Amino acid sequence: MTDSVNDKIHDDLISHDIALRRVIGSEQKRVERRLDELGSDLKALAARIDPFSASRADEQERRLARLEKESTELINDAYKEISKLQRSELEQVAAIESEATIEAVRKALP
Repeated sequence: MTDSVNDKIHDDLISHDIALRRVIGSEQKRVERRLDELGSDLKALAARIDPFSASRADEQERRLARLEKESTELINDAYKEISKLQRSELEQVAAIESEATIEAVRKALP
């Protein structure tokens, strides 16, 4: 029994969707790993500052508070930058997907 045109299109699009989901999952894991590394690096940097040491404790406390604020801003900026890049990439993927759909229909037609 031969597959119908709809079955062929469906199968082709499902295969394409699975491949796309793998790419997306891999990209998300890569971004999350990088952000986790950034967070760990910033925490390690902050941990090296001892706000309770005997000399100039008030100044060190202010530096630690400023470091925490700047670190949070840095991480937030990184998330915003990554979101912009992902949006751009997703727009490109959308264009590719529309062409893939058209190609699936062309291949399925007799």
